[in-house]
Amino acid sequence: MGTAQRRRRRLGIWALLLGVIASLGLPGAAPANAADSAVDVYGGCLVSEKAGDIMIVIDESQSLDANDPDNARITSAKYLLTQLNNFAKRTKVTLDVNVAGFSHNYDEAQGWTKLDDSGLKKTLETVDGFADRPYGWETDYWMALEGARRSLADHNPDGDRCQALVWITDGSLDLDFRKNQQQINDYGETKPYLSDTKLTSKAAEEKAEAEAERQICRNGGLADQLRSSDVTLFGVGLRGEESPDYTLMKSIALGGDAGGQKCGKITKPPGSFTEAADIDQLLFEFDKFSTPNQERKDTESGVCQGEPCPEERHTFVLDDSVQSVHIFGNSDVDEAEVYLVTPEGDELKLDRGTIGDSEKTDSDDVTIEHSWQSERTIVIDMSASAGAKGWSGPWSVVFVDPTGQSPDGKSRTSISIAGDVFPTWPDAEDAQVRSGEPNQIQLGLVNADGDEIDSTKLLGKVSMDATLQTADDQEIPLAQGLDGEGIAQPLDLDLTNVAPGEATLVLSLTITTKDATDSEGKTVPGTELKPQTVRIPVQIEPPPGYPSVSGQVNFGALEGKAEGAPGELTVAGPGCVWVEGNGAPNVLAGPEQIGEVSISSTHNSAENCLEIPDGQTATLPLQLTTEGMDNGTLNAEFTVKIAPTGEPDRVQDATASATASFEKPLNPVNFTLTLIVAAILGPGIPLALLYLMKFLTAKIPGRALIAEEYPVQVEAGQVLRDGGRFELKDRDLTTGMVPLANNGSRTAQAGSVTLNAKMGASPFGEGYVEVESPGRIGASSSDTRGHGKESYARLPLNVHNHWVLLQDPNGPADSATVLLLVAADAPAEVREKLVDDINARVPDVLEAIRMQVGAPSGGGDGSPFGGGPGGDGGPQPGGPAPFDFGPDMSGGPGGANPFGDPGQALPPGGPAPMGGPAPMGSAAPGPVPTPSGQASAPPASAASAPGSANPFDGGGQNPFAQSGDANPFAQGSSAQGSFAQGSPQAAPQQSASQQSAPQPPAQQQFGQPAQQQSAPQPPAQQQFGQPAQQQQPAQQQPHQGAPEQAGWGQQQPMEQPPAQQPPAQQPPAQQPPAQQGQQPPAQQGQQQWGGPASQQPSAPGSVPQEPASAPSSAGEPGPDQEPQFRPEAPPPGTQIRNPFEFGDNSGR
Repeated sequence: MGTAQRRRRRLGIWALLLGVIASLGLPGAAPANAADSAVDVYGGCLVSEKAGDIMIVIDESQSLDANDPDNARITSAKYLLTQLNNFAKRTKVTLDVNVAGFSHNYDEAQGWTKLDDSGLKKTLETVDGFADRPYGWETDYWMALEGARRSLADHNPDGDRCQALVWITDGSLDLDFRKNQQQINDYGETKPYLSDTKLTSKAAEEKAEAEAERQICRNGGLADQLRSSDVTLFGVGLRGEESPDYTLMKSIALGGDAGGQKCGKITKPPGSFTEAADIDQLLFEFDKFSTPNQERKDTESGVCQGEPCPEERHTFVLDDSVQSVHIFGNSDVDEAEVYLVTPEGDELKLDRGTIGDSEKTDSDDVTIEHSWQSERTIVIDMSASAGAKGWSGPWSVVFVDPTGQSPDGKSRTSISIAGDVFPTWPDAEDAQVRSGEPNQIQLGLVNADGDEIDSTKLLGKVSMDATLQTADDQEIPLAQGLDGEGIAQPLDLDLTNVAPGEATLVLSLTITTKDATDSEGKTVPGTELKPQTVRIPVQIEPPPGYPSVSGQVNFGALEGKAEGAPGELTVAGPGCVWVEGNGAPNVLAGPEQIGEVSISSTHNSAENCLEIPDGQTATLPLQLTTEGMDNGTLNAEFTVKIAPTGEPDRVQDATASATASFEKPLNPVNFTLTLIVAAILGPGIPLALLYLMKFLTAKIPGRALIAEEYPVQVEAGQVLRDGGRFELKDRDLTTGMVPLANNGSRTAQAGSVTLNAKMGASPFGEGYVEVESPGRIGASSSDTRGHGKESYARLPLNVHNHWVLLQDPNGPADSATVLLLVAADAPAEVREKLVDDINARVPDVLEAIRMQVGAPSGGGDGSPFGGGPGGDGGPQPGGPAPFDFGPDMSGGPGGANPFGDPGQALPPGGPAPMGGPAPMGSAAPGPVPTPSGQASAPPASAASAPGSANPFDGGGQNPFAQSGDANPFAQGSSAQGSFAQGSPQAAPQQSASQQSAPQPPAQQQFGQPAQQQSAPQPPAQQQFGQPAQQQQPAQQQPHQGAPEQAGWGQQQPMEQPPAQQPPAQQPPAQQPPAQQGQQPPAQQGQQQWGGPASQQPSAPGSVPQEPASAPSSAGEPGPDQEPQFRPEAPPPGTQIRNPFEFGDNSGR
């Protein structure tokens, strides 16, 4: 097989790897001026600022199976990371790294990690996981770049870190329309940049591709937003079996018109693009990041035949000023041997080992480490301490063909000789240089630790150039060829014609090592090292007497449009400063739909300017306002007026920069409007309208959502997955896209469960989502108990970034399933927090929901608008109704808190607040307490609960009655009808026990004090709207377990029933005594929270007895059984407050 054939065979994987490296600084893709190459600019920033970030985004599309079958992208990315780690250690730079994949979406695999030895190990493992991830669909450039933009912006809120994006793909921008429901489920139906178009046709696909390209490359678009945030772009395109058109990608990476088509208007910082054809080319270019602030010495030679020969050597000279050497070499000969020749003439053969593994060789006091990165590429690293034996002198690398069959073979090396010497301006942070006058600065040399080096005592030769680059792209030469003596002298900096503002001082240092003598006594000239470049930010101050404006104004992360978002600009005195009008901002880049931008201040004229005394600093308050809202980063410049104190006629303009990150609200629901309407109209507002308004807003937001399920075991308080601690794997959360409409969805399929949006019983507040999981009970991270007859889990409407625990109650007690619901754009930090929360809470939650198995639960017919447990069709059985103000104001699903966030409501079957029946609904159906020794009656059937039908079904029943409630504002009424007490149509529906049992005390009429209560009336009593005076007063009787009901706005403590209490007297309307085993309707299901049924009052005349030892048919435990789970009741004396009472905040 010939060389060309082998190259094509290895093309895929290696091409990607090398492409990453090459994209970080490929000469062919860089501008003509080497000093302005992407790798030099980024490396120079790192050395100067000592802190930076690098984001690596790797294509995961299915085409990689063909284009990168050997996972070259993995090998090259790992090589890049290793070289960056070496560079960070040598230069004392703090470097953070993040790794993400992209296909139809963007998926961070790790999160930001400090690149040290520990972080490198973690990141290499993360990158290894990409070998199993070539299964993505589409190649969506917009998703990759937008995801990276957000991650970089979030990690650099102060804007003071050097940032770079390495972007690797094997294809051009490519979208596909969805051909079936499964593809819609997996990949979504729309795109964020074209949310009004469903990708269900070829025309829609082409429209989306065009829009993605437009949003990236428009002036101020995504490419400009990255570059105006000082993110250096390195693009790597892989050329495998196919030859994609990379014109767009190249244009994005380089900016402006440089890539073959126009992409944005900003070209600084410069970018880089590489189209790689083989692994060796890519590795060679990627190796530049071993010393990103320094060019390498590249040499080309031949290949010796049979044995090492002097004529084909790659020679370099070292002295004691050199710290280390990094050599990257390759040849076009398969199985070539490589020798390293020492100053003494020893030939050290660097044997081949496993690809990628390092081997060590020592020569005197010199440490030599080498690794073969491919069949033809070798990397050599040498180091020694100062004065080490065998270090100084001429070294060489030679390639040998042992077969002697390649006389025309070629070899090349790239040698980086790293002296621990860097150019610097020591006083850069404290010195002030002013516009309009001559200045002087003192340059110098330092090592990586910042220690000063005497430039006159270097062993070899030294030469330094200094250039000032202004904000308007002027380059002002300050010095050229300064030797050691010249560096030690002050440097004139004439700024007479330079305007105030930001600038960059570029220092370039070239060192030539000392001449040496070889083993044969011949003099070998020293090696001229490639320049080391440092870029130092400079603030050129205005003339004396004027205030100095510096720094960037960061308005932070904003949701929706900016409406006077606050910010501050630091100003140093003396002088006066203000912003006129809207600040005349020049928007460099920003979201398309934010419209007009204004940056204003309360100090908006010379008359009310902010005055700063000499020697002091102050902050100028600013406000950012935008016309609209959109997603993206705003970068702008605006004008600040400055003048000497008391001399407004000498005003000058200064330029300041501002930034802000915008995000559209997910699905805003105006709950405030409902509250205002309710407050103005009062309780007379039609409830149907309130329910309708709530129904229209009860939706799952249309934000992209991924759902995946994971089987787990809980052992000894630990959550285990595959035998180890629960963790996410590389391939997790990459598929399972939940189909959601852009304007929200009422139901969605998430794996094996169905997410159903419910509006809840209360007409106020927010709805919730029920997790329908037939055959399994559940709980969630937001509500740790099951609800309804099926014990389903509940979530807030915004289900994103939550977990659900599911368990088969008939299966093993320690086995369960965790369902993760994660926003597709959620950063790694959010995913890590979810994992930590699962490990911390799932054991207790699993135990709690298993205790609920078999416990009584509420019934009631379901409503399409949601509601309480088991029923959703109206007020929570056994819990608060829409106008109940019981003790739990947490905002639980079902409507406890009319305005709060979803949380936990009252427990199923629990009593109504204040000790009486549930307002606007009877107590929850449950086991009917009976006299001692008898089995409990079965729970009331949900289907048979009168009055619990859909409030909007038009079936002729009271749309707000449940379980026999008549007036929705009367508590505990046993009559039925359309807002009437005692409707004749309702009377026949009462059971015999309800008709014959003694009646409870009269319940308080809505809005009336207790003494105006009326006794239960026979059928055909007061109709809705008739005066309450028509009812007859009733004698108040003490009644066990049912204290008087407090009036609207009154407070009533919870009371414990006395140990012995005489039976209640019969009310004036005589009825037959209750039969044994029957219970007054007001007492059904009203047992105290946490108390057994035996605490409930028995029928009049019965003798209390000990409870039966056997469990009841309704599930009540006997004395030998484990008690069922019931939440604890509020302690006696708890004050139950009305949240609408003036000054009360409990209803929030």
